[in-house]
Amino acid sequence: METLPDGNQTIVYTNFAGQVVLKVFTRVSDGALWYDYYVYDSKGRVTSKAESSAVASYAEGSPSGVLNVTLNTSTGLIHVYVYYADSNPPAGGAPGRLQYEEVQQGSSGSPIKVREWQYTSKTVSGRTIYPVSKMILNESDASGGASPAGANYT
Repeated sequence: METLPDGNQTIVYTNFAGQVVLKVFTRVSDGALWYDYYVYDSKGRVTSKAESSAVASYAEGSPSGVLNVTLNTSTGLIHVYVYYADSNPPAGGAPGRLQYEEVQQGSSGSPIKVREWQYTSKTVSGRTIYPVSKMILNESDASGGASPAGANYT
């Protein structure tokens, strides 16, 4: 917990690896709360981030250290991050790298693809790296993300 000079407070909850799971900012004058809530996969990659508008409540549970976060089912912005498979990714994919970002309204909302990344592979001194070769932005939410516009990187 951090108390700022104006009396407002920031509370940060982390997981076993020290990654931020929940960040709560409290304005002391009126008790207003703002949240950032993160979910990670077993490899430590963020798989979703809920903005303050998507967090309904949170509570420290029992046993000590258990954090219970409740998301709104139909309101609030949630970012969802999808990764390429760790082995045998499709052409233009890179093992374990970020494939695309989606947004949805509430925890039960329909995902809309916002951005997609494609990669190329380069082998240098026997080591393969995967730089981004193309980033695609969807300019419409139609059909879960449409009207793509891209930028190629060389």
